[in-house]
Amino acid sequence: IGRRHILTAAHCVHSYPEKVWSIVAGESAVDRPPSSSPIPVSKIHMHPDYKRPHYTHDIAILSLSSDIQWSDKSQPTCLPDDDLILGPEDGELAGWGYDNEKRKGGVPSGQLRS
Repeated sequence: IGRRHILTAAHCVHSYPEKVWSIVAGESAVDRPPSSSPIPVSKIHMHPDYKRPHYTHDIAILSLSSDIQWSDKSQPTCLPDDDLILGPEDGELAGWGYDNEKRKGGVPSGQLRS
């Protein structure tokens, strides 16, 4: 969402401290060597009302220790103006997670998908 902040799901980061996380901007596959150096996460800000296992308020912001360098593969999130009123529309997001409920023995995707 900016040079030093990443928006993610709280359920993806709640179990581990900041020191184990880093990001590589612009990558679409986690099963290949990264094309740039990972940026360490300095702080995880989870929604204060996030509760497992219901995934209510399942949102977190990762603060990074240094800036992301924008490229043709990594750009900030484009957000609408504050005065834009959005209706109850369906949305789409991208991630590497399971495509339905996590099943015993299941493996999350290695390729970014929406």
